Amino acid sequence: MIQLSKIIKELEFRLTESETYKKGGLEAKTIQKELGSTKKALFDEEAAWLDAQETLEAAGLRLK
Repeated sequence: MIQLSKIIKELEFRLTESETYKKGGLEAKTIQKELGSTKKALFDEEAAWLDAQETLEAAGLRLK
């Protein structure tokens, strides 16, 4: 999850740079697609982690 968060921050930063929008904005479009898929991957990982946490708590255990 930490790695995906870092990637998201980097992609979001790249979208703030004017260089990204040169060449007709093609790079910006590519970054936006990658950002969307990375955010979805992070959401899916977080959901899986929460499911695992709930299962462990039901069994009397806890993730750290």
